[in-house]
Amino acid sequence: MNLSGLESYDRRFVNFNGAISNEQLEWLRKELMMATEQNENVIIIGHNPVYLPATTGGSSLSWNYNEIFDILSKNSVVCYISGHDHDCGYSVDQRGIHHITMPGVIENPESYAVGMLLEDSLVIKGRGDIFDVNCPLRFKLKC
Repeated sequence: MNLSGLESYDRRFVNFNGAISNEQLEWLRKELMMATEQNENVIIIGHNPVYLPATTGGSSLSWNYNEIFDILSKNSVVCYISGHDHDCGYSVDQRGIHHITMPGVIENPESYAVGMLLEDSLVIKGRGDIFDVNCPLRFKLKC
């Protein structure tokens, strides 16, 4: 499969990727809207990355990443953790959402991460080839 010459976001249209359905988009929109109204921090774990540039080379990006990203960016999402790309990646978008792409376990069998939810942040401690990340929460936890 030759992806050279394609813009990175156009590389996503390959047979090992996919999209989420309109029904799933609507469910996500409603759930995130309710969480935001209730001042809840949201951490999402999905399979395909939904943000360029640093979280993926483009060939693993969800087909409808722009629709998903639009929904995430209007709500109280703290971070979006994905895989699928096998090369790790990390970026913070203009809304402050941390986009974390974990490396594939096939290529990194000694790597793993531990997440700790603190009063004011989600701290991810990486081991092996996985990096550390500190994601500030949008709302302080009520203990």
